[in-house]
Amino acid sequence: MAEEGHELEVSDRELEGYAMGFKTALERARREVEDALEESALLDWPEIDTDYESLCRALACVDIVGICFVYESATRSFGTASRLLNWYVAHHDMDQEITEISSRAHDLLMHVDGESDGEEEFWECVQFLACMDMSKHVALLLTQWLQEKSEDHEVDQGTEEIRTRFIESTWRLAILHVTLVEEWWSAMRAAGIAGMESLIKRMCELTSPETGPVESETAWYLKVILEYFWFYPNLNVTGGAVSSIVESAAKLLSTEKDASVTPMDVVVHACLTGNVNELLTTLSADGKEFGGSMTVCHIVDLLYYTGSLSEALPAERDVEQYRDGRLIDYIDLLTSRALPKALGYRLAEDYAAASHEENLRRRKLSKILLETAEEMSPTDNDLMAVIKRSLDHRLPDVALRICFARYEALSDTDVLSAIRALGCYLQGSQPT
Repeated sequence: MAEEGHELEVSDRELEGYAMGFKTALERARREVEDALEESALLDWPEIDTDYESLCRALACVDIVGICFVYESATRSFGTASRLLNWYVAHHDMDQEITEISSRAHDLLMHVDGESDGEEEFWECVQFLACMDMSKHVALLLTQWLQEKSEDHEVDQGTEEIRTRFIESTWRLAILHVTLVEEWWSAMRAAGIAGMESLIKRMCELTSPETGPVESETAWYLKVILEYFWFYPNLNVTGGAVSSIVESAAKLLSTEKDASVTPMDVVVHACLTGNVNELLTTLSADGKEFGGSMTVCHIVDLLYYTGSLSEALPAERDVEQYRDGRLIDYIDLLTSRALPKALGYRLAEDYAAASHEENLRRRKLSKILLETAEEMSPTDNDLMAVIKRSLDHRLPDVALRICFARYEALSDTDVLSAIRALGCYLQGSQPT
């Protein structure tokens, strides 16, 4: 969350424009993954689907950790995607391709002359190099690009606009990340087990390279490139390549488990190896390192919906009860003073509704809905939405209490509104 004195101020137009770019990048990622799978299917390798599922599950865990980690501490770096990319570059013969693409980018830079096709290809080269973690290549190309454009007064304004757009980029990134997680989680609840495959794949389309704070005014463009690529490099899936990547990356991480290994490294290793016990143990012990209850809740939920949570718990431990406990921990955070009530309570309501144990669910929902209503003016139209949601959650007693409270508050000033307030219960909450 943002520190005091550093509130985020983003215009609707800026946020809308960024969201459009975000969706475009996700769509590109989806197409690349589908193309790779289609290519593998044509080559008749049936094991590809299984390998891809394993990779999706592993990276989904990793990405949730990364998302929550960024949300809690936006300027600190984490090595999830970057570590995988470094391994990929080091263990696959990419040197020739990287050299060719880098040379092509330099040629395009020298001969673009305002041609839109050449300009687009240049940025595609830069994007590829950034995804391959070739930060030195990217920095050199961008520096040369700025030098080439420095004498072109027409682009000065455009360059400044781009730079201005990312002044508060880290917090916009965090907010959009969290929004996607909440949206994904809600969709997952609605879709159930049958819809998990596509949802996990969608989650895997989101990744963030390792980034840190910008240390100088001139480094903003490098941070933009390294932080805002939302698609995976094409893994050129062949044979057991996906499985090999997971196994080798896990082995690489395993050899590094010494005094210098961070809790994040342990979590990444646990995700890649499918070691659910290690994952939950580390998250429980070092939860604050990854965003506390927020991270643990989403990781546990992912494991729950993929049928993996029972692997980590003793036979006598109730899976639903364990999951409910993690949901409640996060609900307590959402309803604490750490978040504005308007945001925290609305999110908490959704999480409470997902609880398995009925009495717990009803108790938490009742408290959240009543406290939400208390914060509203009796004349606030949104109060009717709270009443309706109470009925949707099968809590007519809560709807009745809110209606009567509104009736009492309005009866001295607006008889008609008071009658309507009482009527909403009589009309909508009777048993059917």
